[in-house]
Amino acid sequence: MKRETLKFYLTRPSLYFSGIEIDYSKAKYVIIGVPFDSTSSFRPGSRFAPTSIRNISLEMESYDVETGIDFDSILVHDAGDLSFVIDPKELTKKLSVVIKEIIKDEKIPVIIGGEHTLTYGSILGISEIKDVTLVFMDAHLDLRDQYPIGANLTHATVLRRCVEKIGCNKIVVIGARAVSPEEVSYARECGLMVVYSHEIRKKIKQLLNKLNGGKVYLSIDIDVIDPGLAPG
Repeated sequence: MKRETLKFYLTRPSLYFSGIEIDYSKAKYVIIGVPFDSTSSFRPGSRFAPTSIRNISLEMESYDVETGIDFDSILVHDAGDLSFVIDPKELTKKLSVVIKEIIKDEKIPVIIGGEHTLTYGSILGISEIKDVTLVFMDAHLDLRDQYPIGANLTHATVLRRCVEKIGCNKIVVIGARAVSPEEVSYARECGLMVVYSHEIRKKIKQLLNKLNGGKVYLSIDIDVIDPGLAPG
């Protein structure tokens, strides 16, 4: 990544993910924190998540007994946080520039939000890569055209903007359960594949066939997890 890009768009973390600092040139994965929640309509605070996730990463054992993978053996560079902005359009533009630079260096970006609006910036950043499917895991469809009235780039409209950018055939939604009739109609009309929360077990084979081992950009909103397991 160009040094001027790092300096202009990112602030270095005071605490590194998992406490390990791998040089950028040697890393396979690059973590970018995005402390942004300016369009949150219920409870702000997700802007603190990058710091909180870094903090809790220090308390976790690195070895996963199920897969046999030791996280500490994976080459991950924590590049810090995107410089703080309030405007979602400015945010997504900046994030897209950073992601494009990471991809040019043949590394995989790992983005930690922040609210789900930032996914549009990620999609802008990877839009030049062919045959990438956006796997969008969220309790909501985020397909409103405006929310609130007059705002067309928010946490509730982000997937609508992604559809307009890459098309419905390159997106899969998993775990939706809190939706509006208008969003459901829009999804059906454009042919968007939606696997609602109560359908996951039934449609897992259909989902895997859709992805077919291809390239995936995975976007996860924490509210896709059962509120009993991830309250708040």
